[in-house]
Amino acid sequence: MNDVTEIVDQLKAKGIQFSDNLTEEELCRIETIYDIKFPKSLRCFYSRGIPFTEKDNRFPCWTNYSESNISEIKHRIQLPYDWLLKSVLREFWIPQWGERPKEQNEIMKLFIQISEKAPRLIPIFSHRYMPQLQNMDSPPVISTVGRDTIYYGSDLQDYLYHEFEIGCRCSSSENLMYIPFWSDIIDYKV
Repeated sequence: MNDVTEIVDQLKAKGIQFSDNLTEEELCRIETIYDIKFPKSLRCFYSRGIPFTEKDNRFPCWTNYSESNISEIKHRIQLPYDWLLKSVLREFWIPQWGERPKEQNEIMKLFIQISEKAPRLIPIFSHRYMPQLQNMDSPPVISTVGRDTIYYGSDLQDYLYHEFEIGCRCSSSENLMYIPFWSDIIDYKV
């Protein structure tokens, strides 16, 4: 990300509040709890503070280590796969997954096998997620609710500009990085 401090300042001007920054020790603790690995761009952003709003919890509250909050964030990490499974059980299927089984339980079983190989998604805000991609410092951000899955930013900075209307978008939506599993859903046209 270019200037994280400038982006944080712009978000604050839009009414987004920030708690204390995450230390390297806290980042590692969170990654262990949730079995995730923050991409470099997200680590850099969180090293400047954790965004939050008073009225809702659309940002994950990474530093709340209560059992209920940990359960909530784990649920948010699993939610895109659960939403997509509901779409799959209602007839959604893409050619990359092979032939669709005829029986519901076989459909579910095959989908679970396929989705287990998909990159994990890290919640950013509401139903916006950043995929965990090996050796990728700044992956794109996607918005996903079942089959309604789209790119929402070419990277974290582009996403923040788009979502919170700060500055101008820094890149085009052309030639976005391929995300295994998720890009196939994004690119599928009915």
